[in-house]
Amino acid sequence: ERLKRSEEAEADFRKARELPATTSEDRVARASALIAVDAEAALEELQTAERIFGPQPRILQSMAHVLSEQLHREPESLAVLDRLIAAYPRHQKAIAGRAVLHARAGNIEKSLADIRMLLETPPALTGELMFQVASAWSICSKTQPQLRPQAWRWLSRAIAAGYGSTLLETDPDLEPLRGDREFATVRSIAWLLEGKTPPGD
Repeated sequence: ERLKRSEEAEADFRKARELPATTSEDRVARASALIAVDAEAALEELQTAERIFGPQPRILQSMAHVLSEQLHREPESLAVLDRLIAAYPRHQKAIAGRAVLHARAGNIEKSLADIRMLLETPPALTGELMFQVASAWSICSKTQPQLRPQAWRWLSRAIAAGYGSTLLETDPDLEPLRGDREFATVRSIAWLLEGKTPPGD
């Protein structure tokens, strides 16, 4: 049974439910609005969207995100990403997400295979995708420390591309890196790129 929502959350929930739902994009937008107040309702919205409009990439990608990041049902999220990648083998965001989920599950070889697939799939990676690659390498390095340099390589690239500075301290996937001396360097670079003064300067 869902936890009782606060009055403010209930108002947000009603507002999200009042958004239009004519197209698949409308359904995904409604789901996005629902995530913060009721992740289960967001998932139901996306499942309805798939039933009505079919397994469109944006619907499945959003569904996988809700399952893994909000509901922590990662095996189900993996199954959704498997379906998405089977239908759209060049879908970079899905491949990157699956690499991270495989790494979290301890399936190192599958994670590394997805990273290789992603790096062979044009176009060039965005900062967000670089960050996901770094996250996968980071998680894998918990049991295979020799992979740590790859994690730092891709994290540095992501930060240089303008993505991830606000996640350095909080993203649990980066926890294996936070004890390394490189962490302070990358954090300082992130601060400088944002025009801030690094701590201690």
